[in-house]
Amino acid sequence: MKIVPTYRLVMFAVIPVLAALLSAFLASGRAAMLLAGALLAILALFDLLTLSRQISALQAHVPKVLRLTCHRPGKLEVTLSCHPAPARAQILSLGAPWPLALESPLNPLRFTWPQGAEAVDLAFELTAHARGGIALTELFVQSGSLLGLWHLNRTLPVDLELRVYPELSASARRVSARFLSAHSAGLSLTRLLGQGREFERLRDYLPGDSYADIDWKATARRRKPVTRLYQAEHTQQILVAIDAGRLSARVRGGTPVLDSYINAALFLGQIARKNGDHFGVLTFSDRVSSYIRPGSGQAHHNACRELLCHEKQTSCSPAFDELFSFLRLNLAKRTLVLILTDLDDPLLSEKFLAHVEVALKRHLVHLCMPRPMASSAVLEEPVTSVEQIYTAVAGDLIRRDLEILRRALAAKGVVLKLAEPEDVAVALVNQYLEVKQRQML
Repeated sequence: MKIVPTYRLVMFAVIPVLAALLSAFLASGRAAMLLAGALLAILALFDLLTLSRQISALQAHVPKVLRLTCHRPGKLEVTLSCHPAPARAQILSLGAPWPLALESPLNPLRFTWPQGAEAVDLAFELTAHARGGIALTELFVQSGSLLGLWHLNRTLPVDLELRVYPELSASARRVSARFLSAHSAGLSLTRLLGQGREFERLRDYLPGDSYADIDWKATARRRKPVTRLYQAEHTQQILVAIDAGRLSARVRGGTPVLDSYINAALFLGQIARKNGDHFGVLTFSDRVSSYIRPGSGQAHHNACRELLCHEKQTSCSPAFDELFSFLRLNLAKRTLVLILTDLDDPLLSEKFLAHVEVALKRHLVHLCMPRPMASSAVLEEPVTSVEQIYTAVAGDLIRRDLEILRRALAAKGVVLKLAEPEDVAVALVNQYLEVKQRQML
């Protein structure tokens, strides 16, 4: 605990100083100075004796984990306990050292501890403005003296982890109800078209059946030709690879690009879980930094969410050779790999094209990237400045380069999808649903 003087005591201390200045002009000023100093010392000592030491027995209780969503208000509930209970009511203040990413309108909280109460429940209103994890290890409590000349401060140890998750974009919220509603109206089961490679049943051979589908062991047992029937795979593997390199630190539409990627990956994970598919995540920059293999269930989805919540961008360029080698070695089953990255840098696009074939030998690779801002510049209005012409020409060059990249990727079997920064989540889900509907996997 620490006892500190208040501003009121500092203001009262000016009185002896004025008396000292007065003694320079009046003979009786010295006596006035001594009298004022003595009165102030007696008053400060008396007020110090009234300072309650009850906060020495205070304890703070908070939850172990508090989950918040970016830009949405939340509450941190704090319970203060004191044994024995205070003999009289007193006014206290409770504060917390919030970082700049957290906004709390009332900090510190000023409240009255009731007489005889052993516990008091309080709540901080919080609004987070950045994704990630924040550790809170202490709170500060303060009590005042009777005349308000002294404050008694104490630090209360706590163990709290705040986890801030990215907020769904407006476009993703509009479609989330249709995909995630448990009681969606008008939905029915539909048999998927296509050959598929998941075994369904055996039947007798019919003219026109392919010889490749004949089950020779069953034919030998039954002594007549038997054909294997296949159906579309009901459970598919989906992996979202997120680029956390230097280009992901850029801000598009008021949101960091990495947050848009994480937002899209988590939204796709919910859709995949609803459809019964296995979902996994991977983050990379100059190397693969984190990986959760495709799986199912709420616990698996929570693990992916916690991993992405703490992901930070790096200052390194993405190493696509490391990424595709890792996919080749760690994914045995054919998987839909959805890569969230930005290839508007010609050097990065060349590296991607040079190494993507390593993964294409086994997996289906799709690419989703935010549309460059300058690519939307078109001269639709009369030109009023030279800058408009340069901006339009730059946008035309970027569109041409993106079209060349799209054709080069299509020649290798990679589908490129451009989306506005706020629509990356919807574009990623559309890619997944198109692959599932057409049974490209």
